[in-house]
Amino acid sequence: MRALTVLLFIMAVFVSVPAVTAQEQGQGNPVITALNIPLQRVYKHSLGYRVLFDTSDLRTSELYIPNRWFQGAASQALLVDSLHPGVPYLTIFYADGEFSHLQLVVHRNRAHITWDALDNTDGVAERFNIETLELRY
Repeated sequence: MRALTVLLFIMAVFVSVPAVTAQEQGQGNPVITALNIPLQRVYKHSLGYRVLFDTSDLRTSELYIPNRWFQGAASQALLVDSLHPGVPYLTIFYADGEFSHLQLVVHRNRAHITWDALDNTDGVAERFNIETLELRY
């Protein structure tokens, strides 16, 4: 009986040490989550992209993505051209629940039905003047 108790104690020590070590290592790494959103349409504008998508309550919503987010090595956005039949879609990445970056996957052919041009109407320029993404999905 005493040997069984010692054996169980040794097993408990070896099982708990890796668990504690894994917790300590995970403290510095953010939790990354991704949200994929199928898009209805992508509108190109000189200041960026306007995308239309269906929300969870089946309403149409819009999102404005400025061109400056696509520039630089540490950019907040990546534009991917594709011929896949599932395009266009938007993938938004969150680090610890905060917006990190996004990937806009669009049809390579700009004459495709999912592409359109955004007119330069009143207030459009202001909608591209954003610093972070606030999504109502």
